[in-house]
Amino acid sequence: MKYCATITFLFILTSCAERYYTNDSGAVRPVKKDVFSYKKSFTTFSSLIDTNAVYIRHSQYLYSNGTKDFYEYYKFFGSGQMICSGSDTILDLSKADDLNKGIIGRYYFKDEQLRIQLFYIESISRHISKIYGFVKDGNVYTYRDSPETWYGSYSLTKSFSGKNIQEWKRQSLVFKFSQKPDW
Repeated sequence: MKYCATITFLFILTSCAERYYTNDSGAVRPVKKDVFSYKKSFTTFSSLIDTNAVYIRHSQYLYSNGTKDFYEYYKFFGSGQMICSGSDTILDLSKADDLNKGIIGRYYFKDEQLRIQLFYIESISRHISKIYGFVKDGNVYTYRDSPETWYGSYSLTKSFSGKNIQEWKRQSLVFKFSQKPDW
C-alpha cells in the first residue's frame, strides 16, 4: 500500500509540472522546444510562401452596439517556423518586428498542401492545433474546419469545409526581421 501511495504521488507531481511559461511580453511559450511534430528534419519548404511578407486576415464581429474590426497576422520564416498574432487595429508594419508576442507555430508543405501547427494555452492546458490550407495567387487560404475533426485527413478537411475558407492577404514588409525564431 505504501508503494501504491508513493507511485500515485509521483504520478500526480510529474503530471502537474509546467510545460509552458509566460514571457515578459505576456505570450505563452513551451518549456521544451520539441512540442511540435512538424520538425525541421522532415519539413519541406516551398517557394509558394513569401517569407518577406505578412499575411493578414480581416474579420468583423457583430456586437449589440455595432461591429468591431479584428485583424490576424501570419508571419512565415524560411526555417519552417511561423508566428500568429492579432489586433483590433491595422498592424503598423514598422513595429511588427517583435517575436516575443503572438502564438508560435510551425508549417510545412506536402505537395501544395499547407499544414500548420500552432501552440497555445486553453484554460490551463497546452494545445497544438492543426490548420490546413493552400496558397493561391500569392495569398494563403486556410480551411475553417479543424483537421482533427476529420482524423487529420487533408482531403476530408477540404471536402467538408467546402467554400468555408479564410483568406490571408499578402502584405510585403519593408524591412527584414532582426530577431530569429527560437522555437
